[in-house]
Amino acid sequence: MKKLVLGLVAAAVIVAWLSLIVMVQLDFNRSSKVVWVTVVALITEGAIWVSAAVAGVAVIQQRKKIFQALTRPFRKA
Repeated sequence: MKKLVLGLVAAAVIVAWLSLIVMVQLDFNRSSKVVWVTVVALITEGAIWVSAAVAGVAVIQQRKKIFQALTRPFRKA
């Protein structure tokens, strides 16, 4: 599931940036470019937060497993 989410996030960022490059190369007016740059920036920022959330959940789950492995000998059977 993590790989799917991260893949979709990466695809969204790549498509957004490619569309920005195309828009800059084509003859769009300045206000359209400013709006699209803002949208791409928000997409990129959202991707960073989603990636951190997905990785953060994985890190917390790993820490729990490590803590359980370390404390297993000290638990009552």
